[in-house]
Amino acid sequence: MIKLLQQHRKSVSPVIAVVLLIALTVAAGAIIWTIVLPLLQPREQITLTEYITQDLNASNVVHIKVVLESTSAGTINSVTLELTNGTSVSYDSATSTTTVTQGTSTYDFYFQGITAAGSGKVIINWTPEGGSSTTSSFDVTFS
Repeated sequence: MIKLLQQHRKSVSPVIAVVLLIALTVAAGAIIWTIVLPLLQPREQITLTEYITQDLNASNVVHIKVVLESTSAGTINSVTLELTNGTSVSYDSATSTTTVTQGTSTYDFYFQGITAAGSGKVIINWTPEGGSSTTSSFDVTFS
């Protein structure tokens, strides 16, 4: 009877079992690599470290001079001053800083057409070298 049961039992051959285990291990490693690796890499960002000046001059131009720390070099695509009253003003790229250097640097941003003191948020859209466009922001008050 035992001999009869052994003859009808079906199983996977050891060679196929090894091939399946290797394929499963490679697939699991690839999934972990694609999900976990991006989480471990630092994200490019700009951090405000110090305000130097924030003033509104007689020509209705707000000059915001700040010290920013960046994790990589790159190019500034746009800088917008969103005022608390709901209006947005883009920076004057002809007179403002347009590149980002890695590390800590001083940046000048000029916004034209602002008629009164106020506050808002500066939003910087930039592209790090070899990266994709990202946005950083910080609050400002000017007088």
